[in-house]
Amino acid sequence: MPLTCRVCRLFLLSIALSVTLAGASASAQTEEPREERGTVTYVTSSMVYGDLGRGNGLREGDTVMVFNEKGRIAMVRVLHLASKSFSGEVLEKNGTIVQGNALHARVQPIEIPEQPGRTPDSTAASVVRRPEESAQRAEYSPPAGNDSGSASARETRLHGRFALQYYAMNSSAAANGLVFSQPAAVLQFTAEHLLSLPLQFSYYSNHRFDARSDAARSGSTQERLRSRFYQFALQYGGDETPYSIALGRFIPYQVGGIGTVDGAMVAGRSGKFEGGVIAGAQPGYTNSEVNLNDQKVAAYAGFTDGASGWQLRSNLAFAQTYRDGALDRGYFYLVNSLALGGEVTLYQNATLDLYDADRGSGNARPHLTDLYLSTTWRPERWLSLTGSFADRRSVYFLRSFAALPDSFFSTSRLQNYQLSAGVNISGGMYASVTTSLRMQENTDKAAMAYSGRFTWSNFLASHTNIYLLGSYTDNLYNTSRSVGFEANRDLIAGLYAALRLQQYRYVYTRSDRTLDRFAVAVDMYYRLGGMWYLSLNYERYWEGGAASDRIYSEVSMRLR
Repeated sequence: MPLTCRVCRLFLLSIALSVTLAGASASAQTEEPREERGTVTYVTSSMVYGDLGRGNGLREGDTVMVFNEKGRIAMVRVLHLASKSFSGEVLEKNGTIVQGNALHARVQPIEIPEQPGRTPDSTAASVVRRPEESAQRAEYSPPAGNDSGSASARETRLHGRFALQYYAMNSSAAANGLVFSQPAAVLQFTAEHLLSLPLQFSYYSNHRFDARSDAARSGSTQERLRSRFYQFALQYGGDETPYSIALGRFIPYQVGGIGTVDGAMVAGRSGKFEGGVIAGAQPGYTNSEVNLNDQKVAAYAGFTDGASGWQLRSNLAFAQTYRDGALDRGYFYLVNSLALGGEVTLYQNATLDLYDADRGSGNARPHLTDLYLSTTWRPERWLSLTGSFADRRSVYFLRSFAALPDSFFSTSRLQNYQLSAGVNISGGMYASVTTSLRMQENTDKAAMAYSGRFTWSNFLASHTNIYLLGSYTDNLYNTSRSVGFEANRDLIAGLYAALRLQQYRYVYTRSDRTLDRFAVAVDMYYRLGGMWYLSLNYERYWEGGAASDRIYSEVSMRLR
């Protein structure tokens, strides 16, 4: 109870701070919102980058929808912003995000009152809107070109990318050269409307080479060249047709948790309803080879409805996996999202496993293994409040003895409560505060985390954006705190650069040992014409008396 009260008090203080800071924007005059469209330019394990920016009307805290050829697959919150690009965190995802995916954002211009003593700057952020407002509108239409009835849709279109990458890491403590050295090639493309039919072919692969010396590879059992094939599929029909058929290697986004399938999917649509069945096998885990030992079957049903001011989407899926024909796992997966009047958004997903290998019997015992609830409320144009709850358990398979551990503790139940508040402030400023409480089953102690963020776009009319962030976490085994600073700007047309500084301190509670880490990073991104892109990331960090360097670079060609 005392810990929960501390969370509530901090949350209330953050709301009070947000209200105080936002007073200057309360009297702004609004105009009708407009929709901006762009493209995903780069994806990491935790961040999504796109070619929409401040010039399109985005602000820190806004949300951007991600689409592929099947429809909406993700919602991304904008964290870092430049005039023509942004990076953000994934809030909600039901599919794999790749470069070339379409971006949709709904922005709302606001006339910012002129400040005494300052000359209005045409490149300053001229948009203040509710964070996550785009999630509250009716679902966006699929990216242009998916309407098979239009003249342009009947023409064959090819879009995707080809990229050459290099990732390396070195440390002063290493005795055998580079700790990591990996050149790679990525090929991802989709050919739509083949033979003037609603027929498309999709391909996506990644090929990596371990370029370390023989001495550095001593003890490694993996081959130098590794290839992963994520998609190789032919599909007839789509969201705009009464039925669709997919054959090959694909990810059925309608069935959460099933992963990639080598097989077939048949789906049908009528009015507000959609349903389908999937059958196939799990690709091999080494080089994505064809593997018929692990079989998968699934079925799903979806419902979408909405009118002016509200939108409902529901999807229920059932899936079973097998190992050599014997049942390995069976579960239901349910997702619901509801937007009400542009003010409230509700989201839920849940996984109900039907069998329990952890108890030893393997008999049917329905039990909840994953529950996530989220509510976002926008009481004012400048203020956004979000609360979420997660309850997760590890999942153990009956035959393969595989495991899906929870996201924080490896063996037992985890409950996570999180509250956050974000506010847009006139003059290009944005502030947010987040606090969370994580509780482990059969443990009295709880893990606490606090974090804050402040952004000032076009700082003092210098065309530079600055970010200040800090966090404190009390885990079960250690405490950590960090502070960070970032400055970025568009240097010349098409060239974006950022400098990041961050300091961490870890204290291990059982031994009172302290570990300090300091990192300096430089990011550069350059768009050369309409097809070619260059990116570079360099980071140096000092930890425990040793210095390490990381470098990541990419040259890519994008087809649209």
